Amino acid sequence: MEGLVIEQIQQDIMLFDADGEIFILYALSDWPGGDIKEVGAE
Repeated sequence: MEGLVIEQIQQDIMLFDADGEIFILYALSDWPGGDIKEVGAE
């Protein structure tokens, strides 16, 4: 996305700056890990 900057990467959050507006993306806490499978793939 044009104008999007990753400000910080931490263990449980990422801080972004989108054209001067700061927002936080929290890390997933309930993902069991392992491979991500495509829908319909077996």
